[in-house]
Amino acid sequence: MSKKGLSIEEKKKKKTARQNQKALKAELEAYGAADPVKFEEKKRAVQLAKEASLRWTDNTMILFKMAKDTLGVEYADLRQHLGIDEEWEDLAI
Repeated sequence: MSKKGLSIEEKKKKKTARQNQKALKAELEAYGAADPVKFEEKKRAVQLAKEASLRWTDNTMILFKMAKDTLGVEYADLRQHLGIDEEWEDLAI
């Protein structure tokens, strides 16, 4: 049946359904930060960033150890050359 063929009652139901849908979408947007899908995506992104930072830290510590053992370079000199400040945390070698 075409739109013109809808009864008044059907038109009211359709209008009410649209309004309800808009209200539900607005409510969902209000809870956007608590959306389980977005939360899982953020949780996974945090985990990936943590793993990447540990890899880079580990690689840097391997470089420090190799430079000290093979070249006799001190950690402080290497840190200064690489621009690594004192806030950077070393892993135990």
